[in-house]
Amino acid sequence: MKRARINLSDSAHAYVRKLKEEHPELTSDTNVIEKIIQEHKSFEAGDLIKKIENILTGIRLSSRTAEKNSWIFFEMLNQYFLSKNEVQLHHKFIPSDQIKSVITIGAEKHVSDKMQKYRTAKKEGLASYKKY
Repeated sequence: MKRARINLSDSAHAYVRKLKEEHPELTSDTNVIEKIIQEHKSFEAGDLIKKIENILTGIRLSSRTAEKNSWIFFEMLNQYFLSKNEVQLHHKFIPSDQIKSVITIGAEKHVSDKMQKYRTAKKEGLASYKKY
């Protein structure tokens, strides 16, 4: 074991004392500082990158599932709007890429226009942010 004399700022010393109070098994300031160093080592870049990658994979998979469910819901709505017409007579599913109701066409245009407006506003906002 090596002996080292260290000087701590008031805030660092207060943090060591706080941890010492929260963890009674840490009987000395040395134990607290060793625990801090040990925890810091466990957060090495490689471990952190792996954790972030796992989180992003989960988000990506969730997004795909949500997108799939949205499209299923969209197809069901399109079928419902069409069901008042010829589909009701045939009792079969007709996908939206073959035929769309007037309501579906209007909704798609509205959503597309709205998304384009947000994209433009976001790009303009980012461009103005980069200037500063």
